[in-house]
Order: sequence, then C-alpha cells, then structure tokens
Amino acid sequence: WNQVKIPLLLSNPPSPLFPSTMERFTESVASMVEGIGSNEKIHLGYVAAIYAVSIIIVSHVNTRRSLGSPSPLPPLSWNYVRACHYSLMIPLIVGSLLLDQFWPSNVYLVAFKAMANSYAIGSLDYIFSQTRKASALACAGGSLLWLSSSFMVQMYLLRNVFGGDASMVRQTSYTPWAFALEWLRTGHYLSLAGIFTDLVFSPMHRLTHHPLIYKRLHKGHHATTTQLSGLELWRGHALDDIIMAATIIVGFSATMVICTRLGLGYAFNPLSNTAWYIYQVYLPYSHASDSRLAALIAPMPEALNFAAYHHVHHQDPSKNYGLTLPSDLLWDTLLGARTIVMPSEFAKRKGG
Repeated sequence: WNQVKIPLLLSNPPSPLFPSTMERFTESVASMVEGIGSNEKIHLGYVAAIYAVSIIIVSHVNTRRSLGSPSPLPPLSWNYVRACHYSLMIPLIVGSLLLDQFWPSNVYLVAFKAMANSYAIGSLDYIFSQTRKASALACAGGSLLWLSSSFMVQMYLLRNVFGGDASMVRQTSYTPWAFALEWLRTGHYLSLAGIFTDLVFSPMHRLTHHPLIYKRLHKGHHATTTQLSGLELWRGHALDDIIMAATIIVGFSATMVICTRLGLGYAFNPLSNTAWYIYQVYLPYSHASDSRLAALIAPMPEALNFAAYHHVHHQDPSKNYGLTLPSDLLWDTLLGARTIVMPSEFAKRKGG
C-alpha cells in the first residue's frame, strides 16, 4: 500500500531540536507555537479530551474507593474484561488513524495522541483493578514526562548518533491485509527492541534497586506489588519516569535503525503511525491488573514479550529486572545472580 511520509513539522519548522543555549531553546518553542494551525488544534483537542475524560474517570474511581468500595464494578469474567479492552483499544487506534488521514499532522502530534491512548487504556485497567488511589493527575503528568523524555532522546539519537530519519509513515490503506502487516511489524519490532533496550535498561534498573537509590527514587514505582494497574507505569518519582523512559528509548532507537538497514521496515522508519499507536497501547499492560492482558496485542513468546516478562518484576521486585530473558541471562551471568522467573512459572507458584 502507498506510503505517505509524516514530517516532523508541517509548517514554520523550529530551530534545532536540541539548541545549545537557552535563547535558541526559547526561539524553538516560540516557532512551534506559531506553527500550530487548524489541523494541529484538532489533534491537540483530541489529546486534551482523552486525558480529561480519563482523569475524570480515575478520580471518580478514587472517590468510590475512598468511601470503602474497593472497586466500582462487581467481579467480572476474563472474557468480559478482555472485550472491554478491545472495545476501547480499537476505537482509540482507529480514531487516531482517521485524524491522521483527514487532518494530516506531524510526528510530535502522533506521539501525543499515542500517549493519550495509552493513558486511557491504563485508566480502563485501573477500573478493573483493586489498586488504592493512584493520583489521576500525577499519573497523567508522569505519562507526559515519559513521552517528552523518550521522544526527545529518540529524536536526538536518530538524528545525531545512529544517522537515521526521525520521520514516520502514515498508513493510507485500511484493508485487513494492511492492518495485519502493521500488527506483524509491531510484533517483530517489539521483540528486537526489548532485547536491545535491555542492554541499557537492565543494568540501570538493577542500580535503581540499590538500597541507597531505591528508597529515594524508585520505591514509589513499586508502591504496590499485589494489586497492579496500567497506571503503575507512570506512578512514581518524576526523575524516575524520565530516566526509565530515556534508557528504554536507546534500544528502541537502535532497533529502528537496524530494522531499516535489514530491510524489515520502511525507507526511513520501521514503524508507521498505526504500528506506533499499537505499541503505545501495549505499554500499560506491563503493569496491568491481569498478566493475561499482555498477550492481547502481542502474543509473543513470554521470554520476549516484555509486558508479560516485566509484569513478574512488579509482583516480586527481586526478579526479572530486565524486559526480556536474553538480557537477564547475560546480566545474571556477569553479576553471578539468579533473578529470572518465567511468567508461566510465576503464575503456577502464585496459584499454588
């Protein structure tokens, strides 16, 4: 199907993304604000609406729980929960694609819409969870910190380190085959990205669990180990959100370049806007209330499915520091540690 390149900006491009002085940074921000046209306002309105509705829902759930009700819903079957997630996930992705189709945007707004969708999915999972009072505004702020940190680092690496193109492809065909292709593209990308990301993320993550650092920085991210929700991804210290996102995106950016040069992606980016929306919706499932949610989008082997693999770490913080099995095998060997528990094995232990 036809490939349409999504530019970094549609009009009035700003100064370089990483200016060397505060003056140039101010000029860059001013140029971006001046470049906001009618199309951009529509996309920003979508982002604002998704965040507003999600924050209201999470706040309502918190109010109910503060009155003694652990959940606003009675116990529900897995089939019902799964259907609810698909019922929200699909309209969010399709709606974002329609906005891109009829009101062409830029890469920045694609990223913002993707994160708004991700926050909405996390909020839905929060409804089904038994988690106590995750701050709606704090988690929303954490998601934006996560987005800004990862996106800025990604743009810098692609432009200045890996020599890649930071642009993106916009899907223009909406046939079942086209969507299947993007789903497969997302799957192979996530598998490779998890491995390469762990080369940086796993040792850094182990360091944040050092007693001197953990209690000052990372402890808030592990506020609960028995009752998780999709919002846990952004629940913690602001600096922790920035560091985690920045280290994860290093491997993702490297994977982009490798996929492209191996012919596994497009000419300038292995991901289309569709694949990016799918990937971002997948993120909250690494901390979901039900580990089975990790397989809704990416039914990959558990050793490479970082949402399922990392989910174990949030139930037992001494296990699975990395995102994939290969990385933890490497770092466990180098450090003489034994921290690996496969998700299926952990589920059996928990059930027993």
